[in-house]
Amino acid sequence: METKLLNNSREELFTELTMSEAIATEGGKMTDHAGYWISSLFNLGGVWVAGYLMGKYL
Repeated sequence: METKLLNNSREELFTELTMSEAIATEGGKMTDHAGYWISSLFNLGGVWVAGYLMGKYL
């Protein structure tokens, strides 16, 4: 019972977060938001590639 309640509140929280994000991206902020996510993805990708290459060649 408790775990089900926890999962539900987690899902609700996630839904709230995505909803507020969607609202925040409207009205000119969308480009900033997209830029943030793209740079984050590139940073993560760069870290992953660096780790992969280090693991492969060291």
